[in-house]
Amino acid sequence: MPPENKHSRGTVVGIEHFLVDHVSEPRRKSKEFRLQSCTRPFQKDARSLYENYHDIVNDQGIIPDDLPNNIGSLIARHLAFTEQATFPLFMQSFQQGLEKHSREAVDYMHVIRKEAQKRNSDCKLFFLIEILTEFPTLFLHADGRMKLVSDKTFVLFEQIISLLEKTDKQVDYVVLCAGDPLFTHVQTIAFKTQNIRAELKKRHMKSYFYCGHDVQLPAGESFVKEVKLSIRSEQDDEKILFTPELECKVMDPAYVNKFVCNALRAALYFSRNHIPFVVNTVVEYCFEKHSTNIVGWKKSPDDNWSYVPILAPGAQFEDDNQSLDLFFQKWGLKNTL
Repeated sequence: MPPENKHSRGTVVGIEHFLVDHVSEPRRKSKEFRLQSCTRPFQKDARSLYENYHDIVNDQGIIPDDLPNNIGSLIARHLAFTEQATFPLFMQSFQQGLEKHSREAVDYMHVIRKEAQKRNSDCKLFFLIEILTEFPTLFLHADGRMKLVSDKTFVLFEQIISLLEKTDKQVDYVVLCAGDPLFTHVQTIAFKTQNIRAELKKRHMKSYFYCGHDVQLPAGESFVKEVKLSIRSEQDDEKILFTPELECKVMDPAYVNKFVCNALRAALYFSRNHIPFVVNTVVEYCFEKHSTNIVGWKKSPDDNWSYVPILAPGAQFEDDNQSLDLFFQKWGLKNTL
């Protein structure tokens, strides 16, 4: 950056970039397992598919016979990974990248300072963190109000802020560049690392505690496993119709309910203490249907980590099809529970 005037010094800026991918899988690297992005190969294959077929479809106005199947196969492979993406996996990917590059911050600054000295300039180190997220519909709660956001909206989780506060002090700025896998919707947030919360407050930006029901899933676990997804395609005049066919093993519903109850307990705590939080669809449904009937919590009798609700007299912690239908109609969503 050049000096603002003849009496000031310029600034040499070093930018260190790394990727955080919500859709990752563990791969063995040397003697340890590290997360590897599943979205990068999808982006590469999507670009290749576009380049191979765009001119044919655009210039000749025809759809090659193998194009629908190739599109379906590409989408199916990626969706099979996204079905198993979890919040702990996302946070693990974030922590892995942040710790690795924070350890190397001293080396980065050594190189930047040498360049700055040559130019009689100041120096700054930026972390540019590219974030790819596949979170489903989320419900934001803050200031007594609730807002539904789509899966293309990046939410600044409180758990992320807590991680960023541990960033090496050599780092002057953090830039978060977040988007969906094909970057059709991108958001950028930049702030100084010295006092992140003050920076966010100054810009009236909120961070939200994530309370989706996957928040406490153990590492390596997901609610669905052995996902096999195929997409059947049919061509109707100029349209291509895709029909997904999913096969998978699902976690025992009674075990899933333990995670839902724990997430609901956290959501109710934050709600009653006026702390911003965000939930996914299943927790929002339970929050709306059951929160007024819950008067407390007690430890589950069959493990040492989950809780069960204590209900008001006459109340029941049960779901019914009518309540589910009304919930999804209210929010204009497709029933996924």
